[in-house]
Amino acid sequence: MRTVENSRDPSSTATPASITSDPRIDLVGGIAVIGLGVAALFGAARIPRTGSATGLTLYLTYPGALPLLLGFGLIIGGVVMAVSAWRRGGRPDKSARAGLAGFVRLDSVRRGSIVLGLITAYALSLIAGALSFWAATYFFLSLTLVWLRAGPVWKVMVISLGTALLLQFLFGTLMRLPLP
Repeated sequence: MRTVENSRDPSSTATPASITSDPRIDLVGGIAVIGLGVAALFGAARIPRTGSATGLTLYLTYPGALPLLLGFGLIIGGVVMAVSAWRRGGRPDKSARAGLAGFVRLDSVRRGSIVLGLITAYALSLIAGALSFWAATYFFLSLTLVWLRAGPVWKVMVISLGTALLLQFLFGTLMRLPLP
């Protein structure tokens, strides 16, 4: 989210009251969060049901219950964010081309678009089965952390590999959840 400081002194630290968000970026972010929520719903629906439970017990023991709830939560949060941004003037400009060109040139929009692209590539690689869970997670984490300059590349690679293998072990082996 791009922020604009209302303070006149650039050396002063901004307080939460002096920071306002750009409603256009919030509108796009809200729409993106809604899209992620819809994707989570589709992903949750694809998780295989196990056991012979019926009725309410089926949904309480269903492995996709948490992703389903998170998907609904993302959709609700995205709608709230988008409506709030729309009310604060996040509508597209009358001159759509000039407004869109200026919007795309914003550094925060470019950075957010690249991270959103990495998330999309990660999800598509898992859905298509192009990579195993740990490999896709490793590539996603390393590319994202390198892009965000989270530290030296060799540390990012080690942390990404350790995290991917730990997640595979915890969810795939210990909890016996089917991973993509």
